Amino acid sequence: MGVLMLAISCSIKWQPLLIAPFICIYVISAAGEGLSGRDKAYKRAVPFMIAVLLVVLPMVMMFGAGAIINSLQRAMTRHNFISGYALNFGWLHTWALHLWAPEKYGSLQNGEIDLIQSRDALLLLPEKVLFYLSYGAILIAFALQKKTFKQLIVYSMLGYLAYFLFNTGVHENHLFPIACLAWILVFIDSSQLVRAINLRIAANINLFLFFGVFSQRVNPVIAGLDITLLFALANLCLFGGFLLHTFKVDNVRLKFWQSRKPQPSDAAS
Repeated sequence: MGVLMLAISCSIKWQPLLIAPFICIYVISAAGEGLSGRDKAYKRAVPFMIAVLLVVLPMVMMFGAGAIINSLQRAMTRHNFISGYALNFGWLHTWALHLWAPEKYGSLQNGEIDLIQSRDALLLLPEKVLFYLSYGAILIAFALQKKTFKQLIVYSMLGYLAYFLFNTGVHENHLFPIACLAWILVFIDSSQLVRAINLRIAANINLFLFFGVFSQRVNPVIAGLDITLLFALANLCLFGGFLLHTFKVDNVRLKFWQSRKPQPSDAAS
Protein backbone atom coordinates (compact mmCIF):
# COMPACT_ATOMS: atom_id res chain seq x y z
CA MET A 1 0.00 0.00 0.00
CA GLY A 2 2.83 2.38 0.81
CA VAL A 3 4.46 1.87 -2.60
CA LEU A 4 1.06 2.42 -4.25
CA MET A 5 0.48 5.69 -2.38
CA LEU A 6 4.00 6.84 -3.31
CA ALA A 7 3.33 6.13 -6.98
CA ILE A 8 0.07 8.11 -6.81
CA SER A 9 1.77 11.06 -5.08
CA CYS A 10 4.53 11.10 -7.72
CA SER A 11 1.87 11.32 -10.42
CA ILE A 12 0.91 14.70 -8.90
CA LYS A 13 4.34 16.05 -7.85
CA TRP A 14 7.73 14.49 -8.54
CA GLN A 15 9.33 15.47 -5.22
CA PRO A 16 8.06 12.42 -3.22
CA LEU A 17 10.16 10.32 -5.59
CA LEU A 18 13.11 11.33 -3.41
CA ILE A 19 12.02 8.86 -0.74
CA ALA A 20 11.56 6.03 -3.26
CA PRO A 21 15.16 4.72 -2.81
CA PHE A 22 14.55 4.39 0.93
CA ILE A 23 11.29 2.53 0.34
CA CYS A 24 12.96 0.23 -2.19
CA ILE A 25 15.73 -0.65 0.27
CA TYR A 26 13.16 -1.24 3.01
CA VAL A 27 10.85 -3.40 0.88
CA ILE A 28 13.65 -5.47 -0.63
CA SER A 29 15.18 -6.03 2.79
CA ALA A 30 11.96 -6.82 4.67
CA ALA A 31 9.91 -8.63 2.06
CA GLY A 32 12.01 -11.76 1.84
CA GLU A 33 12.77 -12.39 5.50
CA GLY A 34 12.32 -16.08 6.22
CA LEU A 35 11.72 -16.96 2.61
CA SER A 36 13.98 -18.22 -0.15
CA GLY A 37 14.26 -18.76 -3.86
CA ARG A 38 11.34 -17.95 -6.14
CA ASP A 39 8.96 -17.09 -3.30
CA LYS A 40 11.43 -14.56 -1.94
CA ALA A 41 11.88 -12.86 -5.31
CA TYR A 42 8.12 -12.85 -5.91
CA LYS A 43 7.30 -11.27 -2.56
CA ARG A 44 9.88 -8.57 -3.11
CA ALA A 45 8.43 -7.73 -6.52
CA VAL A 46 4.73 -7.66 -5.55
CA PRO A 47 4.55 -4.04 -4.23
CA PHE A 48 6.26 -2.72 -7.36
CA MET A 49 4.06 -4.82 -9.64
CA ILE A 50 0.92 -3.45 -7.99
CA ALA A 51 2.14 0.14 -8.33
CA VAL A 52 3.02 -0.40 -12.00
CA LEU A 53 -0.32 -2.01 -12.83
CA LEU A 54 -2.53 0.47 -10.98
CA VAL A 55 -0.68 3.75 -11.48
CA VAL A 56 2.29 3.72 -13.85
CA LEU A 57 0.78 1.64 -16.66
CA PRO A 58 -2.47 3.69 -16.91
CA MET A 59 -0.42 6.91 -16.94
CA VAL A 60 1.81 5.62 -19.73
CA MET A 61 -1.25 4.57 -21.73
CA MET A 62 -2.92 7.94 -21.18
CA PHE A 63 -0.02 10.34 -21.67
CA GLY A 64 2.71 8.25 -23.27
CA ALA A 65 6.13 7.36 -21.88
CA GLY A 66 7.77 10.29 -23.66
CA ALA A 67 5.54 12.87 -21.99
CA ILE A 68 6.15 11.38 -18.54
CA ILE A 69 9.92 11.32 -19.02
CA ASN A 70 9.81 14.88 -20.33
CA SER A 71 7.81 15.96 -17.27
CA LEU A 72 10.41 14.43 -14.96
CA GLN A 73 13.26 16.02 -16.91
CA ARG A 74 11.60 19.44 -16.72
CA ALA A 75 11.06 19.07 -12.98
CA MET A 76 14.77 18.31 -12.56
CA THR A 77 16.17 21.01 -14.86
CA ARG A 78 13.63 23.76 -15.57
CA HIS A 79 13.79 25.67 -12.28
CA ASN A 80 16.96 27.75 -12.37
CA PHE A 81 16.49 29.56 -9.06
CA ILE A 82 19.18 29.20 -6.45
CA SER A 83 16.23 29.06 -4.07
CA GLY A 84 12.60 29.44 -5.12
CA TYR A 85 11.54 31.04 -1.83
CA ALA A 86 12.62 27.96 0.11
CA LEU A 87 14.22 28.91 3.43
CA ASN A 88 17.36 26.86 2.97
CA PHE A 89 21.08 27.08 2.28
CA GLY A 90 20.34 28.44 -1.19
CA TRP A 91 18.40 31.32 0.36
CA LEU A 92 21.45 32.24 2.45
CA HIS A 93 23.55 31.97 -0.70
CA THR A 94 21.11 34.28 -2.49
CA TRP A 95 21.44 36.86 0.28
CA ALA A 96 25.24 36.65 0.14
CA LEU A 97 25.23 37.22 -3.64
CA HIS A 98 23.06 40.33 -3.24
CA LEU A 99 25.73 41.73 -0.92
CA TRP A 100 28.79 40.44 -2.74
CA ALA A 101 27.90 41.31 -6.36
CA PRO A 102 24.84 43.61 -6.43
CA GLU A 103 25.76 44.89 -9.90
CA LYS A 104 25.41 41.35 -11.26
CA TYR A 105 22.72 39.76 -9.11
CA GLY A 106 20.83 42.82 -7.92
CA SER A 107 20.92 44.49 -4.54
CA LEU A 108 18.66 43.99 -1.55
CA GLN A 109 15.39 45.87 -1.99
CA ASN A 110 15.00 47.88 1.22
CA GLY A 111 16.79 45.04 2.97
CA GLU A 112 14.59 42.37 1.36
CA ILE A 113 16.04 39.32 -0.40
CA ASP A 114 14.73 38.48 -3.86
CA LEU A 115 15.06 35.54 -6.22
CA ILE A 116 18.20 34.98 -8.27
CA GLN A 117 18.02 32.91 -11.44
CA SER A 118 21.16 31.39 -12.92
CA ARG A 119 22.33 28.43 -14.95
CA ASP A 120 25.97 29.01 -14.05
CA ALA A 121 27.10 25.53 -12.98
CA LEU A 122 29.96 26.93 -10.89
CA LEU A 123 27.61 29.26 -9.01
CA LEU A 124 25.25 26.38 -8.20
CA LEU A 125 28.06 23.96 -7.34
CA PRO A 126 28.00 24.43 -3.52
CA GLU A 127 24.32 23.46 -3.32
CA LYS A 128 24.71 20.49 -5.65
CA VAL A 129 27.75 19.12 -3.79
CA LEU A 130 26.06 19.49 -0.40
CA PHE A 131 22.87 17.86 -1.65
CA TYR A 132 24.48 14.84 -3.31
CA LEU A 133 26.90 14.23 -0.44
CA SER A 134 24.30 14.54 2.32
CA TYR A 135 21.60 12.59 0.51
CA GLY A 136 24.03 9.84 -0.48
CA ALA A 137 25.45 9.56 3.04
CA ILE A 138 21.96 9.31 4.56
CA LEU A 139 20.87 6.69 2.03
CA ILE A 140 23.97 4.55 2.61
CA ALA A 141 23.63 4.89 6.39
CA PHE A 142 20.05 3.63 6.11
CA ALA A 143 21.12 0.72 3.92
CA LEU A 144 23.54 -0.37 6.64
CA GLN A 145 20.94 -0.15 9.44
CA LYS A 146 18.35 -2.64 10.60
CA LYS A 147 15.34 -1.87 8.39
CA THR A 148 12.43 -1.12 10.74
CA PHE A 149 9.44 0.97 9.67
CA LYS A 150 10.49 3.69 12.11
CA GLN A 151 13.95 3.80 10.54
CA LEU A 152 12.35 4.04 7.12
CA ILE A 153 10.38 7.13 8.15
CA VAL A 154 13.33 8.75 9.96
CA TYR A 155 15.83 8.30 7.13
CA SER A 156 13.25 9.23 4.48
CA MET A 157 12.71 12.48 6.37
CA LEU A 158 16.45 13.13 6.57
CA GLY A 159 16.92 12.40 2.87
CA TYR A 160 14.07 14.67 1.89
CA LEU A 161 15.32 17.43 4.19
CA ALA A 162 18.72 17.16 2.50
CA TYR A 163 16.95 17.88 -0.79
CA PHE A 164 14.94 20.78 0.59
CA LEU A 165 17.87 22.43 2.35
CA PHE A 166 20.69 21.91 -0.14
CA ASN A 167 19.36 21.42 -3.66
CA THR A 168 18.73 24.29 -6.08
CA GLY A 169 15.35 25.23 -7.55
CA VAL A 170 13.49 24.20 -4.39
CA HIS A 171 10.22 26.02 -3.71
CA GLU A 172 8.55 27.10 -0.49
CA ASN A 173 5.82 24.43 -0.63
CA HIS A 174 8.25 21.52 -1.05
CA LEU A 175 8.56 21.10 2.72
CA PHE A 176 4.98 19.82 3.01
CA PRO A 177 5.80 16.08 2.68
CA ILE A 178 8.10 16.40 5.71
CA ALA A 179 5.16 17.52 7.85
CA CYS A 180 3.21 14.42 6.78
CA LEU A 181 6.11 12.07 7.49
CA ALA A 182 6.75 13.76 10.84
CA TRP A 183 3.23 12.99 12.07
CA ILE A 184 3.57 9.39 10.92
CA LEU A 185 6.73 9.23 13.02
CA VAL A 186 4.83 10.59 16.05
CA PHE A 187 2.31 7.75 15.78
CA ILE A 188 5.23 5.32 15.94
CA ASP A 189 7.28 7.18 18.55
CA SER A 190 5.46 9.78 20.66
CA SER A 191 8.78 11.19 21.88
CA GLN A 192 9.16 12.77 18.42
CA LEU A 193 6.18 15.10 19.00
CA VAL A 194 8.26 18.24 19.58
CA ARG A 195 10.29 17.59 16.43
CA ALA A 196 7.10 17.06 14.42
CA ILE A 197 5.62 20.32 15.71
CA ASN A 198 8.84 22.21 14.89
CA LEU A 199 8.90 20.86 11.34
CA ARG A 200 5.22 21.64 10.87
CA ILE A 201 5.80 25.20 12.08
CA ALA A 202 8.78 25.51 9.72
CA ALA A 203 6.68 24.38 6.75
CA ASN A 204 3.89 26.86 7.53
CA ILE A 205 6.21 29.78 8.31
CA ASN A 206 7.93 29.30 4.95
CA LEU A 207 4.58 29.71 3.20
CA PHE A 208 3.39 32.57 5.42
CA LEU A 209 6.51 34.73 5.07
CA PHE A 210 6.23 34.80 1.29
CA PHE A 211 2.48 34.58 0.67
CA GLY A 212 0.84 35.65 3.92
CA VAL A 213 -2.64 34.37 4.69
CA PHE A 214 -4.31 35.57 1.48
CA SER A 215 -1.43 35.22 -1.01
CA GLN A 216 -0.02 38.67 -0.27
CA ARG A 217 3.63 38.76 0.73
CA VAL A 218 4.43 39.88 4.25
CA ASN A 219 7.16 42.51 4.67
CA PRO A 220 9.96 40.42 6.24
CA VAL A 221 12.33 43.29 7.03
CA ILE A 222 12.56 44.26 10.69
CA ALA A 223 15.15 46.83 11.83
CA GLY A 224 16.85 46.51 8.45
CA LEU A 225 17.18 42.72 8.65
CA ASP A 226 15.27 40.28 6.46
CA ILE A 227 14.05 37.81 9.09
CA THR A 228 13.74 35.05 6.49
CA LEU A 229 17.49 34.63 7.03
CA LEU A 230 16.88 33.62 10.64
CA PHE A 231 14.30 31.03 9.67
CA ALA A 232 16.61 29.61 7.00
CA LEU A 233 19.28 29.20 9.67
CA ALA A 234 16.70 27.64 12.00
CA ASN A 235 15.78 25.08 9.33
CA LEU A 236 19.43 24.14 8.93
CA CYS A 237 19.74 23.75 12.70
CA LEU A 238 16.62 21.54 12.80
CA PHE A 239 18.15 19.31 10.16
CA GLY A 240 21.56 19.24 11.83
CA GLY A 241 20.10 18.35 15.21
CA PHE A 242 17.87 15.66 13.71
CA LEU A 243 20.76 14.16 11.73
CA LEU A 244 23.22 14.12 14.65
CA HIS A 245 20.63 12.67 17.03
CA THR A 246 19.72 9.90 14.57
CA PHE A 247 23.34 9.01 13.81
CA LYS A 248 24.15 8.98 17.53
CA VAL A 249 21.20 6.71 18.40
CA ASP A 250 21.99 4.37 15.51
CA ASN A 251 25.73 4.49 16.24
CA VAL A 252 26.53 5.74 12.77
CA ARG A 253 30.18 6.72 12.72
CA LEU A 254 31.55 9.66 10.79
CA LYS A 255 32.74 7.03 8.33
CA PHE A 256 29.16 6.01 7.64
CA TRP A 257 30.23 2.97 5.64
CA GLN A 258 31.33 1.49 8.97
CA SER A 259 27.87 2.03 10.48
CA ARG A 260 26.89 -0.57 13.03
CA LYS A 261 24.61 -1.12 15.98
CA PRO A 262 26.04 -1.11 19.51
CA GLN A 263 27.19 -4.51 20.67
CA PRO A 264 26.92 -5.91 24.23
CA SER A 265 30.70 -6.16 24.33
CA ASP A 266 30.92 -2.38 23.86
CA ALA A 267 29.21 -1.78 27.19
CA ALA A 268 31.51 -4.25 28.94
CA SER A 269 34.57 -2.53 27.61
